[in-house]
Amino acid sequence: MSFFAFSDGTNVVPMVSACDYKRVNDGDQGPNTGGMGSYSRRSLIVRAAKTGHGNDHGPTIQAMAQEGRSYRGVLYGGLMVNKEKVKVLEFNARFGDPETQVILPRLKTDLVDIIMAVIKGKLNQIKIESTEEACVGVVMASGGYPGIIKREYR
Repeated sequence: MSFFAFSDGTNVVPMVSACDYKRVNDGDQGPNTGGMGSYSRRSLIVRAAKTGHGNDHGPTIQAMAQEGRSYRGVLYGGLMVNKEKVKVLEFNARFGDPETQVILPRLKTDLVDIIMAVIKGKLNQIKIESTEEACVGVVMASGGYPGIIKREYR
């Protein structure tokens, strides 16, 4: 599961979460890829909140500020969810792909307004809203992906 939040260096506002599919074939089979698609729905963020995750971003942002490394932008948390156990695998300073393709369409608040609030340190003064609707993204790849693809140039 991927859990995203905006940060202005002090305030942290979570976004909707998403899951991506890494394996190239159906049924979680085949080689690992950078992502063959993703989905985002309301129950994912509810599940993260119930397990106490989704709260990891705030302490992370606070710790960075205490070290003199104030962070403004998008913080991506990669979580491994197994029944009721959730582990944080990684943090990245970016939107994730293909997750962004299913998160941004759900965003009701103008992204430019959010970015300006992040830059100005006024994230607590903007209401960030998302739709309740689910969103799905599917990646179509050339045959042979993610292996070596031979190309002929003429």
